[in-house]
Amino acid sequence: MRVIATELRPGEPLDLDLLLNHTPDPRASGDGSLRFHRIEGERRALDEALRKHDGNVTAAARALGISRQAIYKALRRTGAHS
Repeated sequence: MRVIATELRPGEPLDLDLLLNHTPDPRASGDGSLRFHRIEGERRALDEALRKHDGNVTAAARALGISRQAIYKALRRTGAHS
């Protein structure tokens, strides 16, 4: 919440949509932490799978051994592009 609040202009309300749609930028903690490297690796794997399957989420999910729902969650979590 602190991160989101710092992105608001003075007097701008903090609403539920903003909270629900906020995806933390994994590069913001580029300090070499394990979390940073895990998220970056996951993002690269998602991008690569989607590129290999021409953006077909179902085929990319199948290739990664996860469900379509899991790939969408991972895309939001990592900030990868679909």
